[in-house]
Amino acid sequence: ARILLSGATTFAAARLQAAGANLQMAPAFTLNSLVLAEGVAPGTRLITLAPTANGNITFAAAAVVRLAPDAAANLVIQHGIGGTLTNNGLISAEASDQTLIVSPGSLVNAGSIRALAGSVNLASALTNTGLLSGVTGNLSITGTLNNTGATQNINAAAGTWNFTGGTINNGTINITGGGALRSSAVGGLLNSVLVNGDILVDSPGAFIRFLGSTTATTIHLSSTGASLQIPAGVNFNSTILVEGAAPGNRFITLLHGGSNSFYFGPAAIVRISQGSGGGLVIAPVITATLTSDALFTSEAANQVFSIQATAFANLGTIRTLNGGRVQLDMTAWSNAGTLDIQNGQFTISGTGAFTNARNINIGPGGLVQVNSVGGLVTTAQSVINASIGGTQASTYGRIVVATAGASLAGQLRIAFDGAYLPPQVSTFNIVTLDALNRAITGAFTSTTMPPPGLDGKNFMMNDSRNITFAFSSLADYNNDAVVDFFDYLDFVQDFSVQSGGSDFNHDSTIDFFDYLDFLVIFSRF
Repeated sequence: ARILLSGATTFAAARLQAAGANLQMAPAFTLNSLVLAEGVAPGTRLITLAPTANGNITFAAAAVVRLAPDAAANLVIQHGIGGTLTNNGLISAEASDQTLIVSPGSLVNAGSIRALAGSVNLASALTNTGLLSGVTGNLSITGTLNNTGATQNINAAAGTWNFTGGTINNGTINITGGGALRSSAVGGLLNSVLVNGDILVDSPGAFIRFLGSTTATTIHLSSTGASLQIPAGVNFNSTILVEGAAPGNRFITLLHGGSNSFYFGPAAIVRISQGSGGGLVIAPVITATLTSDALFTSEAANQVFSIQATAFANLGTIRTLNGGRVQLDMTAWSNAGTLDIQNGQFTISGTGAFTNARNINIGPGGLVQVNSVGGLVTTAQSVINASIGGTQASTYGRIVVATAGASLAGQLRIAFDGAYLPPQVSTFNIVTLDALNRAITGAFTSTTMPPPGLDGKNFMMNDSRNITFAFSSLADYNNDAVVDFFDYLDFVQDFSVQSGGSDFNHDSTIDFFDYLDFLVIFSRF
């Protein structure tokens, strides 16, 4: 059944109760009455605007269009040919498990569109200066919200806006207490939008895409396969949190196009949060050159922050905490920023060399694993800070080069963690080459060591495959990081010929007191 409204027609209520019931409105018609889609009969009800020719329709402030609580079917508001619907009234979805689809040629909302139950699907181009509300129901944007010069406030009154394939262009979105912007498995696109608030990507396979100058306070990737898509040329300066108990990786996808250059700015933070059930993969669709001034941090035990790019220049900070892991796989890599590997592992693979020109901080339990074909290169500007919190390899900072050699320059600084003091005569392999046919070339320009222990001395024991720090004793006379009978024999030999090294107490006289002082310290071992 159908009926056409035109002119100044008004009525108490129009009730759409049967499958295919169709209330039609002639071009330029203004609705000032109540329209109810209701009843237990299945089958979609329709409101068709300008069914035979292009035409604009207005819902006045007094107009109310309701998908009633007892409705057993959907309601579709559509244009027959084309035009604009201007809503100054109320469009309301109130039926559980049913959908009110608002799909005119284009929509200007200055009134209220709300989902109290079921769903509202905004499926056309939209300009909004009114209220879009999904407080208790599901408000979905599948069309395009043209927001140039405008501000949308998603708050307790507006509830949750769901992206289901829709687009928001330009303007500002403010998200405050009780409000949420949530994406879905069919995604959503934000084009040059300033989002003051959090975006939720929290269902399996959900994604959101940024274009232009879009920024957001925080993007939450909290479900299996959740992803953020970033096109080439975007300067990214938002916070991304990988979180939630759901297993499986989350993704930041670098989209192909143009220069294939991607930049994470100094305001950007990408974090795998402590307790996350999944890791993170940053990867291009085809190729990518990635430059980062940001903080990349992996803070969940055994979860991997994986960065895959053709080339990566780190100017910011890459960090691990709580047993988190970072893995890089690329052709070219350079570090002019900071690696802060605290109780976690940083692994780099690929065909190029791992070149460091700035700071590598390796805390207790921190490991830098270099699997690159080109090995490890530290420049004159390189500073490696290794912290020691125990004698086991898992309790002090170290670098392992697995498949190639190492070319060393710059500074090595070794320190104890807090008040920790190791047992006297302990060794720590700060740099190790695993490959038998490779060698360390060059040398650190300077090495800083912590103070020695009581009656102790510190020194470096370097060979072609190891850079080793020795926390030793004055009784270690031959400097092999072992106090044994060979130290005694070597001392006695020097003492017997009055060699300068046997002036043990440094009083410029070699006498029996030197022998006694040596024996006192030697006897402790």
